[in-house]
Amino acid sequence: MNAKSLFFGSLVLSLSMFACAAETTDQANAEQGQEEDLTSGAKQITGAWHVGTKAFDSSEALVFHTDGTFVHDQFRILNGVLIAGGPPPGRDTGTFTVNKTKGTITLHVKQGWHSGDSEVYDYTYTPAKIMNGVFLPGHQPEASLALTHAPPTNGSKIAYPTITFTAQDSYCNGLPNVSTNDCEVQRNENLWIPSGSGKSVCNVSKNVCETK
Repeated sequence: MNAKSLFFGSLVLSLSMFACAAETTDQANAEQGQEEDLTSGAKQITGAWHVGTKAFDSSEALVFHTDGTFVHDQFRILNGVLIAGGPPPGRDTGTFTVNKTKGTITLHVKQGWHSGDSEVYDYTYTPAKIMNGVFLPGHQPEASLALTHAPPTNGSKIAYPTITFTAQDSYCNGLPNVSTNDCEVQRNENLWIPSGSGKSVCNVSKNVCETK
């Protein structure tokens, strides 16, 4: 083998090694970017969210915990009609993932009404608007989270409505057959920071946490 052949052989080998190294670096950067995207998205929506302007107006509520788990309470509806007088709201629990780039939240339901499902939602997060840095007592601005259930992947043309949640200090169910420790869990992870130092209790009539 002459020197010219050796030169070209070495050049091809070097270029191949460079291409592999560049591909590995690009892949690592992409994975890091995706991880940062998921983390920042999850932090953005962490907390309690209610449909309606107040907790006691809510027909649906979500709590995104700091450990990547969620609670989703929904009133049970049969053939489009709310079942009056019972049963209690259906509760789903599991883990969630957020992709800010795609604008999606996925609920991986482990237990509850929709156990085993993975529900994908398109989402729009709107931060609270504060004018001139001040607001009237009792009229503090609230962030909002608009969720639209992504269409099925089976080709169905069903369209889901967009549901808008507002951020609240806390959420609790309080019904013994659903949950009795919502407030304690949110308090322990500083999702809910009470004004008092007493025992955490759920105001069932308003679905908010209080101290007593």
